[in-house]
Amino acid sequence: MSNWQKLNYSGDQFRPFHIRVDYCDEVVDFRDMYRFDDAVGAEWIDQTEKEIQDGYKYWVILRARVFLAGIEIGSHSLGGLLFDNTDQMESMMQSDFEDIIGEAVSVARHNLKQMAEAMAERVTA
Repeated sequence: MSNWQKLNYSGDQFRPFHIRVDYCDEVVDFRDMYRFDDAVGAEWIDQTEKEIQDGYKYWVILRARVFLAGIEIGSHSLGGLLFDNTDQMESMMQSDFEDIIGEAVSVARHNLKQMAEAMAERVTA
């Protein structure tokens, strides 16, 4: 899995969490994503898939992962993103990371709450 840009966030705003935002390769095959989309033609799919394979386009996931004490406890991502260059990726990362981080932190808090409740049940049982 390739990671291009990594941004790390910590400090008072996210305390006690550490956040990592990055891009990684999309695991869903490009052709599979568009095979039922009648708005795009097979020729465009073939050409774009070749450009991705040849490294002229990027088929990626933007993700935010939340860590507590070095353990990943939550994440959120946007997948199926197609970019012509890394400048476009950088621009999206800077503009959309707050929403992705917010969702990832919500997941982390939910997971922590569930773990605390499960531990409380086991202790009192």
